[in-house]
Amino acid sequence: MSDFTNFTDDLLEMLENYTGNVADGVKKLADKTMKEFVEATKQDAPELTGEYKEAITSKTLTETRFTKNKVWYVKPPHHSLAHLLEDGHIKQNGGRVKAKPHIRKNAENAIKKFEEGTEEIIKNAGK
Repeated sequence: MSDFTNFTDDLLEMLENYTGNVADGVKKLADKTMKEFVEATKQDAPELTGEYKEAITSKTLTETRFTKNKVWYVKPPHHSLAHLLEDGHIKQNGGRVKAKPHIRKNAENAIKKFEEGTEEIIKNAGK
């Protein structure tokens, strides 16, 4: 084998390792960020009976070697309350129920942390 072939094989192996390490690091960061997001929204959510807070959760929709797709949600039957609480709503007999923001601000914080963490993972080769 020529030196060039050895070099390209070594380079390909290094790139595969780097890519795998970055993907693993980002997937771990996704889990951590989502867990923190769920905890933050539960903490900030309004509490009348506590059932809505307990219904806030997340799950992994899909996962491959290089991707992980997670979603935050509120379990039924409380799922329809999320946007009403976040944005407020009109009362049946007139007037308006004041918004109790707890999702958007925490989502923005989670996105910022995830982006910053991803940059660090890429710079540090997944470590």
